[in-house]
Amino acid sequence: MRRPEGLLTLLMLAAIYSVRAQDSLQEMKPIEAIVWREDGTDRDGADAMEEISLRMSQRIDLNTASLEHLKELPGLTNEQVERMIGHRERFGPILRMEELQVIASLSPDDIRRIAPYIRITDRQTFAIKKAQLRQELIVRLGGAGTVWNGTEQEYKNTAGNGFRSLLRYRMRIRDQWTMGLRMEKDPGEAWLDDKRRPDYIAGFISYNGRGLLRKLIVGDYAVQFGQGSLAWLGFGTGFTADPALLRRQARGILPYTSSDENAGLRGAAISLGRKSFTMELFVSSRKRDAGISDDSLAQFSSLQTSGIHSTQQEIAGKATFPVTILGCHGSFSGKSKSLGATALFQHLPKNLSPNDNAYAQYRIFPEKVVAGSIDGTWHWQNTTCFFESAYRNGSHSLIGGIQAALGKKLNAGIQYRNFGRGPVTLLSDAPGENMRNENENGFVFSLQSRLLPVCTLQVLLQKTTFDWLRYRIDSPSMLDEQQLQVFYNPNRKTQFRLRYRRRSYPVGSNNAYERTTFSQSRESIRFSMTTSLPPFLSLETRFEHLHDGDEKGWLAFTDWSIRPLKSPIQGTIRFALAETTSYAAAIYSQEPDVLYGFSMPGYYGNLTRIVAVIKWRVARSLDIAVKNGWTRSGQDSKLNHPDGTIKSDLSVQLRWNQGSN
Repeated sequence: MRRPEGLLTLLMLAAIYSVRAQDSLQEMKPIEAIVWREDGTDRDGADAMEEISLRMSQRIDLNTASLEHLKELPGLTNEQVERMIGHRERFGPILRMEELQVIASLSPDDIRRIAPYIRITDRQTFAIKKAQLRQELIVRLGGAGTVWNGTEQEYKNTAGNGFRSLLRYRMRIRDQWTMGLRMEKDPGEAWLDDKRRPDYIAGFISYNGRGLLRKLIVGDYAVQFGQGSLAWLGFGTGFTADPALLRRQARGILPYTSSDENAGLRGAAISLGRKSFTMELFVSSRKRDAGISDDSLAQFSSLQTSGIHSTQQEIAGKATFPVTILGCHGSFSGKSKSLGATALFQHLPKNLSPNDNAYAQYRIFPEKVVAGSIDGTWHWQNTTCFFESAYRNGSHSLIGGIQAALGKKLNAGIQYRNFGRGPVTLLSDAPGENMRNENENGFVFSLQSRLLPVCTLQVLLQKTTFDWLRYRIDSPSMLDEQQLQVFYNPNRKTQFRLRYRRRSYPVGSNNAYERTTFSQSRESIRFSMTTSLPPFLSLETRFEHLHDGDEKGWLAFTDWSIRPLKSPIQGTIRFALAETTSYAAAIYSQEPDVLYGFSMPGYYGNLTRIVAVIKWRVARSLDIAVKNGWTRSGQDSKLNHPDGTIKSDLSVQLRWNQGSN
């Protein structure tokens, strides 16, 4: 293997030079801290980027926001939100961010967490801005894997070219009316189908009220109730070492903006409220993609979730499986507690059973499913308890936990989950190891301690048992995980991070005559540093080493972000080197991208990669962003293309916005 010492020396020299910086450190890599899967299977990364970017562009005003709006801030309890409103009513409008420190239940970590999503304006300024119309239009062309040595070799036998195209429009009026439209195509798809319609089109109209009618959505929408055991669509945090994020914050009904083409609901949803009581009703009817057997178009083999329609068989299965869902959710919120109940009816055209394998025999959805759940939260001083239990005939799901502030410098949390052998509904998406909420029994413990004013320690312990069979696992099995993170901030400009992670997971042998299950360990250690250099430069460097059974590898990269003062042009460039024994040892890292874009590729083989992102603010309401990446594989690479091949990926985005915060 190629020795990384030379690159490490350069990274360390850059780190030593960087600690002399004077500017405050900007928030970098916001998704990697909350997206918990790093094996390339996470489908929440793009949703997380969309939601975080949207919240940052539509910040909540602390002086005018209602109780329901303030509850959307990440990581806050009902008690903290109520004390913020009480402080506002007693002392008048909040004048500065620093004023939040006098609210007893808000810690400095809480204030840092919500800072990117809030703004402070006086009532006079808000009255002027209230009538403004805010609009945003994004047009994006490009995508990963578009060109190999100057030719599109990957997409010769598909319906379209290798580019990804996106058109997204959003309009908001007076924080009451919102309208959204999204059209896109994936690599290999045709922009227009045989009916001359875009491959994927979604839209919604939403109204937010302050009286009995709190919210109304027509079109594409999502639902989030409890902890996700019965119904959860869109982004939701999984397992993290931050105790504050162990408990999910359900948002009820909300517009659907995810890039997942098959997950959203389509129909109408309404939220009614009176004082502390809220009732939400929703109905949806839409056709989902399904796998079609070769011998008959009437034979469904499974539901498809990729959203790709590039081959003849994929096109034949597009929107062929109608799903009807009706449901309601009622909740009561008191000063220190809340209690909710959800009922859901799901109708399919036929029984859905993915395959005849033994591990999937409980993964069956009959034509008609009636399911229900109860959920609750209780706050007492610095402790929060939460739970949700969902059930349908033959399937159940239970998840709950405790979060506690054990002092000014110590926070802890524990989460327990018990999922039956089969999922409850198609919408079930609570935190878990499996892609579906099935066949799991385990707990997660997280601890955060501020050892010194400049040093923070986080610990994550997880133990999960799988009482039934899994794919290629022919016996009950177990998974263990230990994670240790140390954050060191010598000053306001620089942060050092060290993470050690070990996962012992079950593996099935490939011997067809004697199938055995054994445990394999995946260990990784990561060191990274972020800093700001005056007056316009920020830097992140990282080195990570991975060892997984017979597989091993390392990744090292440096990101330089340049933001010249008063300049309409800014950019980021990444230089990365990686070497792994095979794709099984791929190391994942979030890459710089255009606004709302998300990419977390796996670095594997023997490769060199350069990524450059440039943003040019052409006018006050118009900006253009370009991302270009080049990947060169080395001679000993095990990639599925000739050695020395250069792969280029390009994305170009035009964004027009009016009246943004």
